[in-house]
Amino acid sequence: MKNIMPQITVYALLIFIISCGSDDNSDSPEVNESNLLGTWEITEDKISESSILGFEGNTQNCEYNAIGSEYEYSITITENPNKIISTGSYKVTTTLNCDGVLVDEGVNVINSNENQQEGFHVGDWKIENGNLVNTYVEIEGGPTTTIVSEIIELSDDKLVLSWKRDNSETLIDLPLDGIDVNVVETTSTFTYIRKK
Repeated sequence: MKNIMPQITVYALLIFIISCGSDDNSDSPEVNESNLLGTWEITEDKISESSILGFEGNTQNCEYNAIGSEYEYSITITENPNKIISTGSYKVTTTLNCDGVLVDEGVNVINSNENQQEGFHVGDWKIENGNLVNTYVEIEGGPTTTIVSEIIELSDDKLVLSWKRDNSETLIDLPLDGIDVNVVETTSTFTYIRKK
């Protein structure tokens, strides 16, 4: 089998971005939008994803993990207009293992300011079926990204958002490289505390 590990590294981030959306949870309770308003500091960013990669008739089971650290990052949720504005930075350590072999690891920095918004919860927002739905355009003129996060917990002091995708649909077929990527499950948790 041809060594495809360098190609997998390039597609790991693409796979993750495509799988960010979540199915709406229609059983979610009503959310009082005014409870979301204010500034929230991130205390946890944890993402795990299981995928099956197919290449020339062979498959590999892959696990992608991203864990945040060194948090100096917050989001401010406003209304009229409904915006999420991020500031600060934090590190995200990523690993990609396929069939038990470490394929790639790295450290990314989420760095946001008034001129450059980075992070998953930025842009325009609304509540839909008890979920926080935010949309943004990462690059001017580029496509709109929509992230649907289930509100796991919302209190005066704590906000926990999660998205989970559990299916085996082919998200990407890369005909030039002949690689099929089947995301089996993605689980992401973001925990924020209200800034005093």
